[in-house]
Amino acid sequence: MTIKNEGLRAYPKFSLCGLACGCCTLYLGGHCPGCGAPDRPRCRLLKCAAEQGGIEYCSQCEHYPCKRMAVTEDTVSFVTCRHRLKDLDQLKRIGPAAFEAQMEQKLAILAELLEDYNEGRRKSFYCLAVTLLPLAELETVMTGLRTLDPAMPGKEKAAAAINQLQAAAQRHDILLKRNLKKSVQKKTNIEKEEGIVI
Repeated sequence: MTIKNEGLRAYPKFSLCGLACGCCTLYLGGHCPGCGAPDRPRCRLLKCAAEQGGIEYCSQCEHYPCKRMAVTEDTVSFVTCRHRLKDLDQLKRIGPAAFEAQMEQKLAILAELLEDYNEGRRKSFYCLAVTLLPLAELETVMTGLRTLDPAMPGKEKAAAAINQLQAAAQRHDILLKRNLKKSVQKKTNIEKEEGIVI
């Protein structure tokens, strides 16, 4: 799959550089249309992708991973960067179509968590959990949550969901907490050089 026009992508819910845009609070809130969507500011990685033959994902490039892919620490508050290379490696291994199908399954789980297990303050936590946890683990968690009494108060359902997701994260040595390494206003030297927008 290739980019038909410079900066426009077929699947904006997962970014060119490996960010889970569909699990981003800005995307869910309607404030961002996703990577490479119409009317979205273009970054230099999109221009680079066009120069490399119109690739849809950086992992399809013969130079992957390059210095432009060096940012894997959390640098912004609305989407995690921690698994960007891990996810791109999986995409490269199983192919874009299979990866995007798995992403859609994750997004369906996120929608269910926000609809049925959110007492109003868990959006960021659920976005992070769905981004970082393996799909199979998320499905196991959801199977357990669906056995809860529908009449259970919202706060108790949210607490149960959080406890099960945290337990799943511990099994995979994943920290379900944002760990911002620097101010949102600051960029790494690489980001400054390349004009990367994340």
